[in-house]
Amino acid sequence: MSKFSNAVKGGRLSRLIEAQSRLKPLKPSGILSPSEFNEKHLSKAKPGLFKGLIRDPQSPYRWPACQKWKGNENEPLAGLREIKQVQNANVEVEVAPIGTGYNDNINRQEGKDGTHEWTQLRMPFSIFQDAFIDGKIPWNNSTQSSEPELVGYVAQQDLFEMAPILYEHCPPLPHSTAGKREANEQWRRNLWIGGAGTFTPIHRDPYENLFAQIVGRKRVHIFPPKVAEQLYLFDRSSRQSNTSAIPTEEPLLDLDSDMSDHFPLLQQAIQDPDAACAILEPGDVLYIPQGFYHCIASLSISASANAWFR
Repeated sequence: MSKFSNAVKGGRLSRLIEAQSRLKPLKPSGILSPSEFNEKHLSKAKPGLFKGLIRDPQSPYRWPACQKWKGNENEPLAGLREIKQVQNANVEVEVAPIGTGYNDNINRQEGKDGTHEWTQLRMPFSIFQDAFIDGKIPWNNSTQSSEPELVGYVAQQDLFEMAPILYEHCPPLPHSTAGKREANEQWRRNLWIGGAGTFTPIHRDPYENLFAQIVGRKRVHIFPPKVAEQLYLFDRSSRQSNTSAIPTEEPLLDLDSDMSDHFPLLQQAIQDPDAACAILEPGDVLYIPQGFYHCIASLSISASANAWFR
């Protein structure tokens, strides 16, 4: 049985998964055409949650990956085992304590508090899947807890170039070419694969973002650009000035944590009428407008794909 399937029984991971967001929920929409997407969301820079867009039997935008990749309790992403190009791909894996993102590394380098545990390792995808998804390779140092101390995340990886067959499993959504620039600025597509407890900290991207959930569940908090001063961004001189120094998702959740005391201005951002939280289920697609701040937490073993465009 996967180590992650046992992890929800107790401890930090289960508290994070079961907690509720302090932000209002993002109102979901149904399946919409590229022209509707442009009119209602892209042209207005309005975040959108499109339920079942790549999975619903009635959707013309269904992705084969939603069926091909899912597995069972022992092998949650069994479908990826069958793709030799994916298994042989050499990928970078973010390894970090539960609920901790890459800004932990920035904090350390800039002399601020950090756990000294976030790192990146390069390995074949097959080894990553054995160790961090299926639990076939021992990697949890704790003998006192059923939860893993560290989680692994294949984040922002262009596996589409390493394994071209994935284009057939996850065909590009025409919604990314619905704007005035059409297909002229399609920057790149990425895959994001990992277990429960992976976390990407609050940051913003210089591109429009369509984020599609293929397997599993994720929680995304979104903030408009106007609240930047309340998000504790790294200094402009930092190599990651687009990223918040807030190390975890905890102050955004209804948890009994003193972390909120360290970031008092964050409450203003949480209460902003344009801030919202979205829970992504398999088949959902989230639109994050260019320049909007967001953080993403995995609530289960999951696989996602996104497209950056302008």
